[in-house]
Order: sequence, then C-alpha cells, then structure tokens
Amino acid sequence: MPRGGKRDGSGRPSTWSSGCRFQDTKLVRVPKSIADRVLKYAHDIDMGRDLVSEVNLLQQENNLLNEQIDLLIDRNEQLCEKLSNLQSRSEA
Repeated sequence: MPRGGKRDGSGRPSTWSSGCRFQDTKLVRVPKSIADRVLKYAHDIDMGRDLVSEVNLLQQENNLLNEQIDLLIDRNEQLCEKLSNLQSRSEA
C-alpha cells in the first residue's frame, strides 16, 4: 500500500462559496483589515456579478436622491419664508 503523496478526495473541501474549482490559483497576502472585503469582492466576481454596473446604478440613484433633497430644502426655505411673512403681518 503506497504512502504519502496526493490522494484523490483527500484534504479539506473548498470553502469557496461559488463552488469554483480553478486549478490555476495564486496565494495572496493582504492586510487583515481588508481581507474579508477582498474575499467578498473575489466571491462576487466569481459568481458573475457585474460590480461596476451595480456601482454605476447606485451612483445614479444617489444623484437622484441628492436632487430630491435639494428640492426639499428649497421648498422648506420657501415655506419658512412664507411663515415668517405671515407672522410679521399678524404682529403688525
């Protein structure tokens, strides 16, 4: 019976969530502070998510929300001015 060496089915199963089993891999060292984010990003890419498109959509949504906030601020200022005018008229 042979000993040592690589045996089929031996070792721990992959923890890679997408199940990807690329043969050509590379060990990379990253700071602990960003390791979880780097792994999440790698898993997302591996699962085929188009992160650039998602970021662009989020930026567009953010721009629309900022425009709405600006409109609400303008409307609030107008209403405050009207209220101030009404209060000054009632005092006179």
